[in-house]
Amino acid sequence: MIKINLNYNESAKKSSLAGSLGSSVKDSGLNISLLALCALIGFGPQFILEDIWGKKITKKEEEVSSLRLAGGKLKGSIRGIEKERAKLEDLEKKEKEFSEKSKIVSEVFDRKNNPMKLMKYISENIPRDVWILEISLKNEKLKINGYALSFLSINKFLKNLNESVFLNKKAKLDNYVTKTLKPSKRRVEEFNISSKVVKF
Repeated sequence: MIKINLNYNESAKKSSLAGSLGSSVKDSGLNISLLALCALIGFGPQFILEDIWGKKITKKEEEVSSLRLAGGKLKGSIRGIEKERAKLEDLEKKEKEFSEKSKIVSEVFDRKNNPMKLMKYISENIPRDVWILEISLKNEKLKINGYALSFLSINKFLKNLNESVFLNKKAKLDNYVTKTLKPSKRRVEEFNISSKVVKF
């Protein structure tokens, strides 16, 4: 003969693990100390470490802010240095150009055939009523074209040229023509003088 239990709940409780455990565990009250310990373990570190970490985070943020500020100043300094460097490079370039030009000028003045002293002598020994239109110097041959108010002034100028240590004492009058200048209608002597340069 087969016996069947038609009460499902009772048979399920007895056959299940929950049912077997439930029957072995006695009802007891809530353990406060264990609950407090769990809460301390669970939430204690948060309250303790939050304060410590918060201070560290604040300190690090201040350090980052100061580094950013220093970085900004450094970038500004670098820009300033780059500008000054560009100015210095420009100045060095100009100084080099000036040095090269000065060298060329010095070479010209140091040359044996520098006519500066001769030109100075001529300018200091022109009679008042004589003026020069053109001076040419080629292969040590000097030519002077100009005007004078009188022939005597041309002779005086020739005499001054022949007294120079720069010429060969043989300055000569190649040509002269009497002209009337317009619109003043003043009479002048147009002249051409030639000589040879023996010293510079």
